[in-house]
Amino acid sequence: MKKVCIHFFGFRGDEYNSAKKIWGEPDFIHPVHDRRAYLEIDKEHDILIFANNEHPDVLSKYRREYTDLKNATKVPYNAWGYL
Repeated sequence: MKKVCIHFFGFRGDEYNSAKKIWGEPDFIHPVHDRRAYLEIDKEHDILIFANNEHPDVLSKYRREYTDLKNATKVPYNAWGYL
């Protein structure tokens, strides 16, 4: 059975600490909700938790520091599948 992973999006400071109290330690921490995050998400099993400033229906623009995104031309599945 696949392990369920917890993904935190955009959490900082007290928001992060509060989310940890509820959800436990996240398996992945994403600074923003962007296409790159979907390289690590299993849509069948994972849980996505969004901070107040991040929204599941808004993808942030590509971030230059993600060198591994150069190999991903498309999101592996519909990124909006969680809505």
